[in-house]
Amino acid sequence: ASKEEVCCFILVVDMQLHCSSNLVNFIRTHIEQIGLAPTKKFLLLLHYPLSCKPSYPALFLGNWQCAYLDGIGYRGVSSSHLSVNNVFEAACFDCDLNADSLLAALLPKAVQYVASQVSFYSCSPHPQSVNQDMQFTERLSVIEALLKRQIKGSSLGKLLMKKYLSMWSKEAIREMLHRLAHGLKSGTTHLSLSTAVRSTFQHTFNKFLANCILDINMWSNLDILDEACSDS
Repeated sequence: ASKEEVCCFILVVDMQLHCSSNLVNFIRTHIEQIGLAPTKKFLLLLHYPLSCKPSYPALFLGNWQCAYLDGIGYRGVSSSHLSVNNVFEAACFDCDLNADSLLAALLPKAVQYVASQVSFYSCSPHPQSVNQDMQFTERLSVIEALLKRQIKGSSLGKLLMKKYLSMWSKEAIREMLHRLAHGLKSGTTHLSLSTAVRSTFQHTFNKFLANCILDINMWSNLDILDEACSDS
């Protein structure tokens, strides 16, 4: 295409360079001096490798607009964040969702949701059983302990996570990612793709765990499980 036909120019800047911020400032100044026609757009895409901490002084942008795109590709060591990379890999390659990583990331908030939403019996003959008479913090601690109970070499929490993951086929993950990406494109959501993926998994796991605990509690199986584990 000729220079007259091009209406958008994208320049990718490697922000791991020592003088990258000065380079961005120079480009901005040059563009502002020469001016752009109303039909032309100039985009600076600042790429931060994983080894770099994203930081560019955005206090004096003038007529430039700043937008944060996403943190896809970041591999943090914190277990409190769901790995979006693993979700994309499970959708595109021959690998599965990491059950242990998902459980560590989703369980804390899910247990809080269960402790506050599920209706438990008003009383129970077992002193450690979950019931309505408990304070929220007590009920939270008991549910956490129950999910750590060992059953046939695995914990109850891991068994429930395995059941939860069985619902996430590759087709289901791809369809979820397509729906979230379409929402971003159409402007129906202002969340980043990473945040939207994490929110979707957290919301569905909250509902799933609450459903499971409700079904188990319906037949007093929480009491039976607690008694059986204490006897063993």
